[in-house]
Amino acid sequence: MLNLTGKNSTYFIISACNAEKNKQFNDEKTSQLQDDLYLLDYSLVPMDGYYQGIAEKSFFVYKNNSDNNELREDAIRLMNKYDQNEVIIKYSDEDIIKKIIEDGSEKTLQIQNFAADVENRSYIYGSMAFSLKEQKRYWYPEKETDFKSGYVVEMLGSSGNWITKRVENPNQEWNQMYKLLAKYKKVRIEY
Repeated sequence: MLNLTGKNSTYFIISACNAEKNKQFNDEKTSQLQDDLYLLDYSLVPMDGYYQGIAEKSFFVYKNNSDNNELREDAIRLMNKYDQNEVIIKYSDEDIIKKIIEDGSEKTLQIQNFAADVENRSYIYGSMAFSLKEQKRYWYPEKETDFKSGYVVEMLGSSGNWITKRVENPNQEWNQMYKLLAKYKKVRIEY
């Protein structure tokens, strides 16, 4: 059984498949990726991946005594070499899973039951199936200068739903509503 969220688990999940290429090309790239992973002294578990309606061969990759920097560097190097848009990664001493995208930035993911839809990355290994969905992260502004024109904020409405609004005039809007909402943490900004 794969340990996806354990505090001490460290791994990445990668594929060499390209939806625009044929099966032979993808099989060759998958074989090359597997060779590269073994040469880097990683252990790997083959998995079936599904993304944007396309099945792909993926690898759950881990190395004993690997540090987070080495793991990240290898994942990014292989992501670039195999022309992938993203790679899934889990660092040791963290209990969250992230994806690294092409520009090197990271987005937090949450595990959910298998959902073979086009928006989520989904994986199957044996009898284990799971999907990874991007998790929104927010910060709560506290002062007028935290609001800039063009920001999209969410405000908690009286019905308990978050209402989206674009900031147009931060100074005026701060005095009219954000000041009170910020005081009670009823306004948030996604980052």
